[in-house]
Amino acid sequence: MYQIAICDDEKITCEKIRKCLDRFCELTDAEISIETFFLGNDFVERLEEKKFDIVFLDIELPDLSGVEIGRHIRAVCQNQKLQIVYISSKTHYALDLFKMRPLDFLVKPIGYEAVERVMKVFLELLGSGQEIFEYQSGQSFYRVPHEEILYFVSEGRQIRLIPVGKGDFPMFYGKMEQVLKQLDQDFLMIHKSFLINMRYIKQYNYESVVMVNGDELNISRPHRKEVRSKMMRLWRKLQ
Repeated sequence: MYQIAICDDEKITCEKIRKCLDRFCELTDAEISIETFFLGNDFVERLEEKKFDIVFLDIELPDLSGVEIGRHIRAVCQNQKLQIVYISSKTHYALDLFKMRPLDFLVKPIGYEAVERVMKVFLELLGSGQEIFEYQSGQSFYRVPHEEILYFVSEGRQIRLIPVGKGDFPMFYGKMEQVLKQLDQDFLMIHKSFLINMRYIKQYNYESVVMVNGDELNISRPHRKEVRSKMMRLWRKLQ
């Protein structure tokens, strides 16, 4: 069962989204549980007790802004899995929202087609998140879900896997190009020594990226054009 939160101070908007979600479930047999919040602080407090899979989050709340809540989710809670769908009657927030890595941005009034699109993408992401990277180190074999990989770094002839959370994985022999072939489209080579998961970019400029754990990685000259192109496409999705 998917845990969904709706956070908007307009009760009519919350009810509209709830009805759209109920209709989506009737048509797809998806099982969901919905909680509604009219204040940002109430939702933030609830995050300490419960894990949600996706939140429909108003940007212009009377107490906390959606941007502040998104920053709390990503930076304070260190929650990279919760999918954020921003909602607003305005359309000029794309650059501010980029740092929160939202799933989508919906403009009020919200109709069923928009909610259906979001939910389909959400379910696809959950499916793709189950893809596994497999490798051998010594006599042992390891299987790591793509969503748990922050980036790979090449150190001489060996490669180190840097996970999203705490923990450590043994290094393995291989080439970055071979590793890339095993991964989904969210992974990007930015340097002959760095292969990153674009889901977890915190900050980007032409010469480097900062990952959610604070690591700053250089983008080599041969890769800068491709990296910029993919980042611009990602930005356009938020506009």
